Amino acid sequence: MSHKLKSDEPKLRRKVGRQSTYTPERGKRVCVAISNGQSLRDALKAEGIWSGTWYDWIGKHPELDGMYTRARQALGDLLGHDVVATARTATPENANAVRILVDSLKWAACKMAPKQYSDRVELAGSREEPLRVQVEVIGGPSTTPKG
Repeated sequence: MSHKLKSDEPKLRRKVGRQSTYTPERGKRVCVAISNGQSLRDALKAEGIWSGTWYDWIGKHPELDGMYTRARQALGDLLGHDVVATARTATPENANAVRILVDSLKWAACKMAPKQYSDRVELAGSREEPLRVQVEVIGGPSTTPKG
């Protein structure tokens, strides 16, 4: 005889798939490693986390997303400081090699912390003072209202 659920009984569903191994501590360890200069790949490998799993966690845990964003910005700052330190090691003999390394560090810093290190110039107004476009016709017919 089968048991039928009454309409007021809650349906219990078992989760399908593996249980998540996410913990805030694991996420924090990865983010600390990144902010200290380790690559995401190496930080995940040290924790035994697949990259796809990491990105799933970021999508499901807003606090991890925020920590990861801050870790990437910290890494960008670290790389930005490394640019100057590396450039100072240049000699006439190694100038080309140092230039390549400096360019690579600048590129990585721009990707990690674009607000601080990007070359892009962006014009933007604010709510209080939005940007305005003013067109002035020079040498054309007079547009002054006659009154």
